Amino acid sequence: MVTMRWQGKELATGTGFVVGAGADRFLITNRHNLSGRHPRSNEIMHTHGVTPDSVSILYLDISDKQVWREISVPVLDAADESPLWFEHPTLGPQVDVVALKLSLPDGTALTPYDMAKPEDDPVLWVGEDLFVVGFPFGQSYHRGMGIWTRASVATEPSVYYNGLPMFLVDARTRAGQSGSPVLFRPGLRPVKMTSGQIRTSEMTDYYLAGVYSGRISDESDIGYVWRTSVIVDIINGQQRFSADGRARTQELPPLRGEDGVVRPRQGINKDRRAR
Repeated sequence: MVTMRWQGKELATGTGFVVGAGADRFLITNRHNLSGRHPRSNEIMHTHGVTPDSVSILYLDISDKQVWREISVPVLDAADESPLWFEHPTLGPQVDVVALKLSLPDGTALTPYDMAKPEDDPVLWVGEDLFVVGFPFGQSYHRGMGIWTRASVATEPSVYYNGLPMFLVDARTRAGQSGSPVLFRPGLRPVKMTSGQIRTSEMTDYYLAGVYSGRISDESDIGYVWRTSVIVDIINGQQRFSADGRARTQELPPLRGEDGVVRPRQGINKDRRAR
């Protein structure tokens, strides 16, 4: 769970997860969580007209795995209040996903999704069951452990929705689940892979299918899921934009993992452990 704060005061709660690229760790969440601005209108969402200057993240203490601790991470540069998060290098604020580089305390227990693994990916179909794992209304069943909400793929995943790298799902999601990882858990059944091979998954296998980013309307259960390829693009490009989305503030060279450059994917990414 992530909690957005301004001068120490809670503004909102949401969801995020950690990915790894080489030795680096990044918090992945929605842009509107960290910017405090509506993803389509770009208007400031808080009624007092303030936006987050830090985000608090729950993590598991490796010395006592029953204890959850909280760290506060700045989201703005102390010198000029420019954003510290990275955005999509070509689409910028049109993509409601960002990556915030983390410096984690010693003893932090987590298993990040590895975005540099060159793996074969499963093919998703319309009607396929997925899970949005997050914190509706800031609720969890054990501090930092998310609630699994069932979702069904509602548009053809291989076709961009509105020309952007995302698809739609049908799910009973609510406030607080923005930024959730969307997981595909096939269970013990054959799964067609993008290579054309057929693979039988284990019960504990799951695949990262995307990043959830809210509903199309407060009156609808249809929501947005950004493809995992945008995470790879963001980490590889490491571009920063202004908080209002109008100008690029910094350009950095691409990040390279221990086995080389972060690889873009055609489908979705696999891992076996959730956080």
